[in-house]
Amino acid sequence: MEGKKEIRGEKGQEGRDRSSEKRRKEREKERNERAEQEREKRKRNKRRKRAHSCKLPRGRAVLPQGG
Repeated sequence: MEGKKEIRGEKGQEGRDRSSEKRRKEREKERNERAEQEREKRKRNKRRKRAHSCKLPRGRAVLPQGG
């Protein structure tokens, strides 16, 4: 009787490990996706800022604010 319990316990543990590994992979995947989105967002923001700063010195609308 005890032997059977032991084996079952090991199997249960194995199953638990596998399910936790699955969850871990899921979390990792989500984290990677989120990080990717953050990088894209930063890239877009940089591009927007760069474009904006290029336009600033040329416009006449800048002059009244300055003086």
